[in-house]
Amino acid sequence: MSSPCASPVLFAVLAGAAERGYQLLGTLTMVSYALGYTLLIFLASLFTGLAKQSKRLLNHSEGIIRFGSVALMMTGAYYILTVTKWFLCGYITSHKSSQL
Repeated sequence: MSSPCASPVLFAVLAGAAERGYQLLGTLTMVSYALGYTLLIFLASLFTGLAKQSKRLLNHSEGIIRFGSVALMMTGAYYILTVTKWFLCGYITSHKSSQL
């Protein structure tokens, strides 16, 4: 499964796995990406099904949507910062090595 939102993350994972050159690390990175991606979709579908059946949750749907939106934005910001730091540290390390 691929989507416009997931493809940049997948490409970053693939690039990071390929850049290291370790087959085991690349395999573990891809497996963890796949598990995280499918777990997120599974939990979202499970929660949606439970929410539709619960009148009490339907009364709080506005708050649940806002909480989910904020959690998603915070997760995205965390990943953006982490990946940026990861790429910059790799660039700085390789740039220092080439100057020696």
